[in-house]
Amino acid sequence: MGEEFKSFFQRFDQDFWIARKDRAASTPHFDMLRVFGLHFRELRHSDVLAWFLKPTTEHEQGPIFASALLRHLDMDSIASENYTVLRERHDHTDVALYASGRFAVFIENKVRDSERTKQVSKMVDSLVRVSIALKIPRERRFAVFLTDTGAKPRTGPAVDTPEFLLDNLKPFSRVEFFLLFRSALEDQPVHSLLLMNFLDSYLNAIRHVRHQVT
Repeated sequence: MGEEFKSFFQRFDQDFWIARKDRAASTPHFDMLRVFGLHFRELRHSDVLAWFLKPTTEHEQGPIFASALLRHLDMDSIASENYTVLRERHDHTDVALYASGRFAVFIENKVRDSERTKQVSKMVDSLVRVSIALKIPRERRFAVFLTDTGAKPRTGPAVDTPEFLLDNLKPFSRVEFFLLFRSALEDQPVHSLLLMNFLDSYLNAIRHVRHQVT
């Protein structure tokens, strides 16, 4: 029996090293979030989201990522960089994206953590206040609930109001969201391979997070 176990572990060890050699060219299990210890750091995920949506950050792509989001919400693309992206403003909304008279998108970005009491309803109230002040039409006010799984919020408004349409409360999975960005970048006549690799690495990492949550 001892020799059988010894032979088994020798074969296992040999197969393990062969498999590692086969994976060396593709590193299929690479997870950059795990490397930096950022898997479940919600603030850091929101920072990444805002970085892509801002037109003047180091990605050098202007408004293409914000435009991809607006198109997905059945609104017009934006050609100019004349819009605002804010973090942790307007009652601590994770990411707020808006342009006076044109659109407002408020995003609640959840990584594992449960919703606080009336959290999404409060975000919608803040969205409405900003939209009224900036004269943004009701049909162009969107609240996005972004999670690992694409779950619907439990703390959002339940009915349409004169100020907000319930259909404009949109649940997304984080993977779905960043696939929009990847497609937008891929559609550019010339696109940065470095940025594409970054997006692919991030998508791979948040898929790992989603599997751990589900």
